Formats: sequence, C-alpha cells, structure tokens
Amino acid sequence: MFVISTAAGIIMLLYWALSPAIVALLPSGGVIFIPGARVVWIVHALPLLPPGSVMRALHSR
Repeated sequence: MFVISTAAGIIMLLYWALSPAIVALLPSGGVIFIPGARVVWIVHALPLLPPGSVMRALHSR
C-alpha cells in the first residue's frame, strides 16, 4: 500500500508542478493573446531555465 500511495503522491506532485509551468508558457506561445498586451522579459527567459539548471547541476563541485 505504501508503494501505491507514494507513486500516486509523486505523480500528483509532478502534475502540481507542471500545471503552473504550462500556464506560464501559454502567453509566450501565443495561445493566450490579448491585443496590445506586452509580454514581460522573464516569460521569454523561461525556456532557458531547465537547460541552465541541468548545466549548473552537471558542473557543480
């Protein structure tokens, strides 16, 4: 029973973390479009964060 509850908990945690990331990327992908709205610079930098984190983790001491 512990294994099932742990696996379900991990899957729910992944959904919990992935949902805001998808919502944050929608404006930069043009899915949510408001005429005249400007996208903040950090939204354009979001796709660079995961590869940057991997590189930093691989090159840490």
